[in-house]
Amino acid sequence: LKSLDELSTPSSVQWATSSWFQFVVLLARSTKQQRGDVFNRVNMFQILAVAVIVAVLWSGSENVRDLSGVLFFVNIQQAFNAQNTVLRLFPTERALMMRERRCGSYRMLPYFLAKSCADTVSILVLPVLYACIIYFSVGLRLEANAFFWYLAISLTSVFSGQSLGLLLSILIPDVPLASCVSFVLVLFVMLFGGFYVGVERIPFWLQWIKNLSFLYWAYAGMIVN
Repeated sequence: LKSLDELSTPSSVQWATSSWFQFVVLLARSTKQQRGDVFNRVNMFQILAVAVIVAVLWSGSENVRDLSGVLFFVNIQQAFNAQNTVLRLFPTERALMMRERRCGSYRMLPYFLAKSCADTVSILVLPVLYACIIYFSVGLRLEANAFFWYLAISLTSVFSGQSLGLLLSILIPDVPLASCVSFVLVLFVMLFGGFYVGVERIPFWLQWIKNLSFLYWAYAGMIVN
């Protein structure tokens, strides 16, 4: 059986550099690209504006239903923002990657690792800021253990949304079609997330579907916390 590198590059290609060197170069390039794509004025304004609006609406709320709503909203907004970012950016990067791979510029593993590391750093910074603003402005539990669990669950939800967007962009090369499928999946994940419809109200033959919704686990984790 041939390896992935052998299948996707000409058989005559001889790698001129090591995997580590390829990883370092690709990581530097991906990091520079992410700075302009993620850390731009539009994204900064969007996240800060939403955080301020949420802070104003839910500030000082002690109603259980209100607090449940803000916890669910935190997971929705950041997870699907990460998903849409990947859907918008990865198709253009994939074309460049395929062209460079055909030329034998680098192996697949260094590209994947470099891309994952760059995305992780860039996508985490703004959601951490967003989560912190909301947590302290709404007045959730002022305990270190509760805060860090909240932050961990929120970031896990962001990673899940990012991974879903990456999967869709790989499976569906057509961007408009991928966006349509993404919209349907967003509704699916939200409806089975446990906020709009209680788990006990879901027909028993559909209840297993809730386990496929990452929002269900994120929301349940924040409620318990």
